Amino acid sequence: MVYLRVNLPGIEEQTLKYDLTETGLRFECVAKFHEQDERAYQFEVDFYDKVVPSESAKKLNSRGFSMTIRKGKAQTQYWPRLTKDNFKIPFIRVDFEKVSPLHDPSRFTKRPHLS
Repeated sequence: MVYLRVNLPGIEEQTLKYDLTETGLRFECVAKFHEQDERAYQFEVDFYDKVVPSESAKKLNSRGFSMTIRKGKAQTQYWPRLTKDNFKIPFIRVDFEKVSPLHDPSRFTKRPHLS
């Protein structure tokens, strides 16, 4: 699984556009911070390997947008990075709260989904 979170409070739901494909994600939205402070945001990511859009989930709340994306192949190892490109993208970082250690056997068992 890939857990992707966009930390952006104030996303206006009617402006949210995202397109999750087997190979990447395109995201656009407008976020409103104050009455007169609206900003448009957008990005595109080409994933390291294929994913399964039909088995992925999304959630929008007041703090941002998050997705749980199923990898295309059942893999026992981590992707070395999120993207195909082998360079650091400044606005992408690892959320270590979601990473389980390689030696942790519970990472291969189903965990209950918490909402």
